[in-house]
Amino acid sequence: MRLPHHPQAIESLRSPTKQQPWRVLISGCLFGWKVAVDGTTYGLEQARPQWLDSPLVQLFPFCPEDDQLGTPRPMPDLHGGDGFEVLAGSAKVFDSDGLDLTEKILAGAEAMARLAQEQQVDFALLTDRSGTCGSQVISLGCRLEDPVQYQKGVGVATARLLQDGVHVVSQRDFLTLEKLRAKLDPGYHPDATTMTTLGFANTLLKPMKRFLLPTTIAPWLLACSPSAVIPAEDIEIVCVSGSDSGMKLFLECEPSTTILGAHVQELGNTRVVTFLKEDGSSSLPLNAPATTQENGPFAGTQVISIPFSQGQRDQYGEFTLRIADRDYPVYSWKKADS
Repeated sequence: MRLPHHPQAIESLRSPTKQQPWRVLISGCLFGWKVAVDGTTYGLEQARPQWLDSPLVQLFPFCPEDDQLGTPRPMPDLHGGDGFEVLAGSAKVFDSDGLDLTEKILAGAEAMARLAQEQQVDFALLTDRSGTCGSQVISLGCRLEDPVQYQKGVGVATARLLQDGVHVVSQRDFLTLEKLRAKLDPGYHPDATTMTTLGFANTLLKPMKRFLLPTTIAPWLLACSPSAVIPAEDIEIVCVSGSDSGMKLFLECEPSTTILGAHVQELGNTRVVTFLKEDGSSSLPLNAPATTQENGPFAGTQVISIPFSQGQRDQYGEFTLRIADRDYPVYSWKKADS
């Protein structure tokens, strides 16, 4: 199970000792192996929580993509669904040239699951957004084509681990990682701010490189009027896409709730999004109204468009949508000069 969705599973984890440490499966790039598609680590080893270096933890690194495709390699992306649908045969994995990598990725996922079983791991810490290791957000289609789109879901290897009952957590699920640290070290007590927001992560991530996300939390987010704000659990984020001009959120919500739109706070390359109901009053101004998608694969969903400023349109890189306690990465490219 995914630990953020089942916090009781953290409490049920055994207490580790030096003789019987936690056995943690970890994505190779997070461990520091140069197994990213370009032969680097993406700097992801700096995302590894320091408490994982404790003598109470034993790490088992693995990269399912490198296991089958080697490094460097083309970027494998999900098409037609998430990792569970790949396992079921209703979705595929292709590289940017359209080469079908499904069987290779399935074999890598199986090898990772086999390692988890052989080592009897307590949980897995995996790299989010990856088509193999993602556990919160994954790509929808090729990440090298504009607009880049993302979906909620899990990668192929993550899905295979979940099938075997392995607990999985993302490297950027800071709230769950803090709870795991507190379980590891009963003397560690995160403060209230840490356990209710991601405010602590700004310090944690200062040295990190690309592919990791800015984490400043706007103080007003904690003071939103509950009568007008739609709870995050009532919103289903179907897809997140980015282009040269901005970002789009495709949403579904409970039938009894009508999305008026959102209040969007700009924090550097991060947009903190708070959804607003059609009824109720709020001190938060509506600056991103919702519309209905009329056609295409997401027809019938509610769409909130978040444009880039002119300065940001002249950039390209990664932007972040922050919704409740989740970060959604969005790639954006500026158009080539004609």
